[in-house]
Amino acid sequence: MLNGLQNGNTIVTAAAWGEIFELTPKNEVVWEYKVPTTVERGAVKMLQDGDTAQVFLAYRYGADYPGLKGKTLKPQGKITD
Repeated sequence: MLNGLQNGNTIVTAAAWGEIFELTPKNEVVWEYKVPTTVERGAVKMLQDGDTAQVFLAYRYGADYPGLKGKTLKPQGKITD
């Protein structure tokens, strides 16, 4: 699924692979997220060949989104760490 964003970029949801990423008009990846399959004893197990993790819809909220007001928005490493 492709969604056009106000900044001219496109958010892509690769459903069966559990991947979400944002592309610039020049097809440069801005960010990406890959859904882990499971968490085992506190460690995240990423997808292996033949595994699927289905994600069918994703939204990207801008920094001005009311639900983010007062939050510190800065990269803090990988979400799976």
